[in-house]
Amino acid sequence: AAKWYEASAMQMECEGMINYGLLLRDGVGVERDVSAAELFFRHAARLGDGLGHLNVAMLFLEGHIDASGASLGAPLSVASSINSTRGHEHGIDHDDDASFLASASSGVVSEVARRRARWWLLRGIREVDIDVGLCYFGLGRLIESVDDADYETECKRAASEYRRGVEFGSKRSLHALCRVLVEHAIEVLDVLGIAAVDHAHDDVDDTD
Repeated sequence: AAKWYEASAMQMECEGMINYGLLLRDGVGVERDVSAAELFFRHAARLGDGLGHLNVAMLFLEGHIDASGASLGAPLSVASSINSTRGHEHGIDHDDDASFLASASSGVVSEVARRRARWWLLRGIREVDIDVGLCYFGLGRLIESVDDADYETECKRAASEYRRGVEFGSKRSLHALCRVLVEHAIEVLDVLGIAAVDHAHDDVDDTD
């Protein structure tokens, strides 16, 4: 499979770049090369693919790379890595939310890396043509990963981002929204009462 994904990636096909990048990220069938994976994800993102933006953001948030873009070797938790392919987006083999959140909130990921992740997600919301809902999903994960004193409010904010993802047709966002509502006993009306954030005008103080 790696050979075919690589061939597709070299043809600058987004699907191939995403899938081959994931193999490089995890070292499955190929030698592990996070820097190369990031390049493929970035290329897909520049072609307007929401999965590209999500995968670059998650490289920062999961601890695969630091804020400067340098590889950190193994991720915080191998089980925490999001398998962000379109197959997974459509409901196949959802990732382990608890494992991811425990890793991402462990303090290993710097605030600068979180800002880099947010920058890629906001850029995706502004620019992508495919799977923009996944960028809202990523923002929800980013909010949940922060150990904030006002935990209940943050959970509602995350749920609000997931709701926006659902509005754009993201099944992964629907899965996450249902989990948050159940785990934290959040009323649906509470989420609906939170004004949707218009990220199109957010200040982005970072560069590609």
